[in-house]
Amino acid sequence: MKTVKKYAIFQVLFCFLLVSIESSGQSKKALIKEYKFALEKIWKLSSFNNDNRMDFYQSMDLLPRIVWGKLESKFLTKKQCTINNESYMLVLSDYDNDAIADQFVLQTLDGKDVWKEFGFMYDLNKDGKIDYIVYNGGFELSKNNDFYYFFYHWIDADFDGKMDALAYNVFVHPGDSLPDPNTVLWIMDTDKNGEPDSIDCIDIQNRNVTSLNALDGIWNFNDAFGSKTVNLNDDNYFKTMNEYLKALNE
Repeated sequence: MKTVKKYAIFQVLFCFLLVSIESSGQSKKALIKEYKFALEKIWKLSSFNNDNRMDFYQSMDLLPRIVWGKLESKFLTKKQCTINNESYMLVLSDYDNDAIADQFVLQTLDGKDVWKEFGFMYDLNKDGKIDYIVYNGGFELSKNNDFYYFFYHWIDADFDGKMDALAYNVFVHPGDSLPDPNTVLWIMDTDKNGEPDSIDCIDIQNRNVTSLNALDGIWNFNDAFGSKTVNLNDDNYFKTMNEYLKALNE
């Protein structure tokens, strides 16, 4: 009788394990399907421009949130690179099983992850080159005292191999002490000379665009990490972003 009971318990546990494995497999497939559907939606937006930039931004911001922390990425390759005159290893991995890198992590040459140095990479015009990076920002406390996770968006809008826009939502409105997660700040190089020449502040909910005024070619504003200054003639502003882009595309 005891043997029968033990066998019955074993059968129940075995069936539970099978159901769990099957459920997990279905969950992974559903996430990958959702991820690819979201990416297809972005491709249908066609070219990136000021009129559709918020659609791109919100869609691209969603992509890593679908799979990151929910699926285990598959290692693809490592390659040495130079960022800010320092040598590192760039580790590339894939989330959706298409053998194309979705994520990069920066490591020291001895294999240790560099703190916070990771992001998600995309080829919007399907030319085989990365042109949009959703780069890790981290947790931030909003003016409503809620934590939210933010990314920096590094964008090569004209697909020439150089970044010409930075978008992120840790901007602090004048008079506030903490950022508003519904606000996205865009720092752009609109004349394609490699230097920032325009800064827009965009409300995510109503899409209102407010251009920040520069005084003698200098923009001063606050974000979650303190006072920021951006110079009109700063040819180094996009330097680090361009080094990442070059390393990913080599």
